[in-house]
Amino acid sequence: MRDSDVALNKYKELPWVLIIISYDKIIRYDNMYLVDVLSKYVNTIVYLVDFGSFNVKVHNYAGRLYNKVSNRKYVSRVMFKILRSVVNRKVSLERVVKNPNLIDLIFVVDPVRVNFDFKPFKNAVRAYWSQDCIHGGDYYAQVFSDVLDYDVIFCAHKPYMYRFPSGKTYWLPFACNPKFHRRINLPFVYDLVFVGNVPSQRSKYGYKRRELIMYLGERLSNYKVFVGNAYQHDMVWLYNKSKIVLNVSRVGELNWRVFEVLGCGRLLLTDRNAEVGELFNDKEHLVMYSSKDELVELAKYYIEHDYEREKIAERGYMECHKNHTLDHRVKTVLERTIGFKIEVN
Repeated sequence: MRDSDVALNKYKELPWVLIIISYDKIIRYDNMYLVDVLSKYVNTIVYLVDFGSFNVKVHNYAGRLYNKVSNRKYVSRVMFKILRSVVNRKVSLERVVKNPNLIDLIFVVDPVRVNFDFKPFKNAVRAYWSQDCIHGGDYYAQVFSDVLDYDVIFCAHKPYMYRFPSGKTYWLPFACNPKFHRRINLPFVYDLVFVGNVPSQRSKYGYKRRELIMYLGERLSNYKVFVGNAYQHDMVWLYNKSKIVLNVSRVGELNWRVFEVLGCGRLLLTDRNAEVGELFNDKEHLVMYSSKDELVELAKYYIEHDYEREKIAERGYMECHKNHTLDHRVKTVLERTIGFKIEVN
């Protein structure tokens, strides 16, 4: 049998997955990496939703508006019915797939918040990965797009799983992509870096991050510190050039940055929270802080103590690549939805 025939037979045997992701040149590219990993194991069809499209904007607006009035039960019920009728327009997917019965799994990834017509896909399991449900407006935008009616729901934040139906909701945290989040042999340029937004003082969720970073900058004035935004490739270079990478979550959540930093083999200094503690051990895989003064103390200590810093960074790197890559997340999705098992090396 020719190699082409073997490849064709394997192609026929694998499940078919339609993955629906958002696309925007400004937002992060993690979903594109997810497509790349998924296509390693199954036949993959990609449908891109423009994040700036009318449907997404309407759902986001509806979610924020409903969140403002949800504390008043009577008004919230009326508002929900009105908004539901406004944003309940279904989007057809028939033009994407000529044979809908071929699809085994439809996997929709946040921040896609659009109502889809799934009726033609009679054999497909419908699954949604909710990544940004930590804020009420974003959660209600997902509700308006019928996410609660999906067959399987994956929630990126364990403390917020209660917002989704029990019995079909599973914890699926973020991960690193080993092809991208990796070690690069570069000399240290910075003692500490923080890559991300520094919100204004009027930000509802970001003012604490601003205060913490400003306080740290004042106390580490004698060290080389970088604070600012960077594109993905520049971010990986910055991480590899720094002795320590700082993480300040918005509301105490387990975010992408935890896995990105550990995947690059650098010491992560992150705010203490139970969700991070379920996957990684303090002083073994990373270092956690509970206050501004403790953050400064730990930063200075690990900047000066190379051996201890690099030992923790090495263990965090090994743990992240062993159990927390996008391959591991794809494995969970395929097994929980269609029972298709894969081997992750």
